[in-house]
Amino acid sequence: MDVLSDAIAAMRTGLPHSSRTVRLAPWGVRYPSSDSAGFHVVLQGTAWLLPPDGAAPVRLGPGDVVLFAHG
Repeated sequence: MDVLSDAIAAMRTGLPHSSRTVRLAPWGVRYPSSDSAGFHVVLQGTAWLLPPDGAAPVRLGPGDVVLFAHG
């Protein structure tokens, strides 16, 4: 496994998985609820996090990390 997978496995948050995705505007993705944790890192460009509870969108930029604890 890679270093990221080892860290996730050590935290016992679920099955380790990592990937690098390149997207060009406009695009979007919706993640289903999960019992495990996960995170996303913005390496370049910008993105918007749209909270499911109707809270205001959050603009993300290079270096921003979003942790999804569960749910």
